[in-house]
Amino acid sequence: MLKSVDAKIYATYYTTRKDNEWAKANPDEIQQVYIMTPFVTATSDTLSIHLLKGLYPEMLSVNSRDDISRWWEVIDRTTGQVVPFGQ
Repeated sequence: MLKSVDAKIYATYYTTRKDNEWAKANPDEIQQVYIMTPFVTATSDTLSIHLLKGLYPEMLSVNSRDDISRWWEVIDRTTGQVVPFGQ
């Protein structure tokens, strides 16, 4: 019945505590979430942002496998404009 429905079918893997080795071996298959850091005020031309501040680094890690210029975004809240990648 479901195969006849015109809908995208997808699967999500939810790892359990005992599946950590599988998750480490298959990082492209584990669930991903978007995060937003707290607002940070720039006081000079260079600004560093701790991506996991206030989160749980023992449970989450930053995805450094995929193209960050596609998935990461920095917004200048004084202008409302997206800061171009690499600046």
